[in-house]
Amino acid sequence: MPQAIENNILKNDALTTVDELLKNGDYEKAELCLKDLLVKTPNNPSLLNALGTVYVAKGVLALASDAFQKAIASKPDFGDAYYNLGLLDNRQSRQSEAIENFLHAVRLNPRDSVAQNDLGALYYAQGKTHLAKGHFIRALEASPLYKNALMNLFELCWNEGAYDEALIWMERFLKAARIDQSNSPEMSMPVLDNKPAPGKTVADPSYVPSPSPAKDRIFNRPSRQNADDIFMKYVPAELRSKKTGMNIAIVADFNIAGQLSLLMRMINQHTVHKARLVILQGDYLSYDKDIILSQGRREDYEEAVNIIRNADFHHIGRFPVNFGEIDWSKILRPDNSVIQYYGSEIRWNAEPIYKWHKANKILGVSCWDYTMIEHAPLFYHINIMCDLSRIKPCRPPDDIVRICHPPTNRNFKRTDLFLDAMCGLKDKYPVEVELIEGKSNDECLEIKSRCHITYDQISVGIYGLSAIESMAAGHAVLCGISNFASSYHPDNPIVYVHENNLVEKIEYLLTHKNEITRIGEAGKVWAQTHHNPLNIARQFTWIYDLVVNGHRLAENRDIFMIK
Repeated sequence: MPQAIENNILKNDALTTVDELLKNGDYEKAELCLKDLLVKTPNNPSLLNALGTVYVAKGVLALASDAFQKAIASKPDFGDAYYNLGLLDNRQSRQSEAIENFLHAVRLNPRDSVAQNDLGALYYAQGKTHLAKGHFIRALEASPLYKNALMNLFELCWNEGAYDEALIWMERFLKAARIDQSNSPEMSMPVLDNKPAPGKTVADPSYVPSPSPAKDRIFNRPSRQNADDIFMKYVPAELRSKKTGMNIAIVADFNIAGQLSLLMRMINQHTVHKARLVILQGDYLSYDKDIILSQGRREDYEEAVNIIRNADFHHIGRFPVNFGEIDWSKILRPDNSVIQYYGSEIRWNAEPIYKWHKANKILGVSCWDYTMIEHAPLFYHINIMCDLSRIKPCRPPDDIVRICHPPTNRNFKRTDLFLDAMCGLKDKYPVEVELIEGKSNDECLEIKSRCHITYDQISVGIYGLSAIESMAAGHAVLCGISNFASSYHPDNPIVYVHENNLVEKIEYLLTHKNEITRIGEAGKVWAQTHHNPLNIARQFTWIYDLVVNGHRLAENRDIFMIK
């Protein structure tokens, strides 16, 4: 419940005593103390509200209701009393009354994230999902990392079949959990709070790693014998005798865009190292898999722990999340780990992530975007991998030009702007639009094989994996590209678009179909050159060497690759 005693209104030793009694659960003494105080100030709203909370704890609900109502009568704008009365109504299955009292509470204090969330939960229980969603979102506007509201939005969207949006809310929930961990000196697993402090900021992480072991470890040494069977699972039989490098545990909350499973495959098939992949939460996308803990099998958990315990090196996808007996603060060191981010997490929570890395001296890598110019001295930037072997090339456009768009987040990608543009163009030209929503990656690639143009997004000013897949298929890709992205890759083949020229650029391509083919061919070369997974896996082997052995001169460029 909201704070029972408003110490800014009443400050004396007696009230301090009452507050302590309430926190300690000594309700009998708290009741006596409150009644004594009410003799002196019988209409004090804070005392009446506090007395109501005591009665609720004791199970005397009629007296609790009377106390809350008296507090409201004494102070009509007392939002906490309305909220407490709403909780009491809901506890007694009076949902209509509870909704009315919660509405009073949020009107008086729109930034009460708990009241907004609980009002949304009541509406959701009544099947009024559109009202429920609005209040969950208002709860997040007041407290962006409020995990209860994030989980409610995930459940609501998932049950409504809006799977892409549901996964976005789950991603934000996991981010909130990771931030909780970054606040903890021991990076302990998150616990859902009943009511986070409004406006709570992330404290500086205080975990300090153990001293590093001696440098100049040897990379291409035989792995520990008792770990061979675990890490050889996905190594082709003909390559096993060549696996003289490290055992690498790749661990993440999600297999973001299939990047981690693709990295595991590249390591096992092309390098001297061996790798296994542990993912905490599975999804509906059709990427390669290894161990997915959300499936709930005890044997998977035990194997995952065994992999992590026997790993020589840890490649972590996004901020590390503790699970079970795995406490990363006791495992990760500056010379045995790298943490890979994927843009959005850095954009959401750059400062505490950078501070954590600076304090722990653990290398972070991220795909290139404007986070490179925002407080990121420790970050090494690396391209996104695209599994070119799975791409189905499109045919040149004939009579009909097909334009696809994956609206994973419509507001973020400016889907409305694209659809408005196409409404007018479809009346003038033989063009079809395909929206790619709720599809597996295999289905997505199949759709792209019959299209010719991709509208990606107008948002952060860079292109992502979806655009890379489209370039590799031979599409002309339309995307908002920033001055920063242009400075990094000035020769990229993207068709630059923004709000004022989107219609013009699409219309040009519809009337110059040969340009679609020309740009598409340039995109194929670009994807092969800059997003080839084998080249990026080679990059990672050198990053691992940099982490383990520090800066040194290399023997030759292929030392970690299998010929």
